[in-house]
Amino acid sequence: HGPAGIIGIRLGDEAAVDQQTLAGQELARNIDIAARGTDAVSGLVGEVRETSLATGNAAAQVLASANELEGQANMLRGKVDHFLAQVRAG
Repeated sequence: HGPAGIIGIRLGDEAAVDQQTLAGQELARNIDIAARGTDAVSGLVGEVRETSLATGNAAAQVLASANELEGQANMLRGKVDHFLAQVRAG
């Protein structure tokens, strides 16, 4: 190999190193984008979980209120029945 051949080999090596550097940088960018996407998805999953918990809590409160209302309605029905029995008895 003469001087031109050595220069050609060096240029080829430098080009290969440059290509590897660019490929590594692109890989790093893609990994960063994927990580940000994963963070976004995790955030959304957290929001869905919180909304589900809030919905479940609201449903539990509605059920408790309905049960309390049923109890009050039964108590009122008993008082009305007792009152009507007294009126009928005269």
